[in-house]
Amino acid sequence: MIPHTAKETNLARLKTGDKVNIETDILAKYMQKQLRMMKGD
Repeated sequence: MIPHTAKETNLARLKTGDKVNIETDILAKYMQKQLRMMKGD
């Protein structure tokens, strides 16, 4: 984990087995854009 993430989030306090919520909207949009660019759409 990078120092900025440890400082700005509570991730450093999590233990194995703790549940987390991962937002994927931004990643999915980025991947979709990259795939379209690769296909030439």
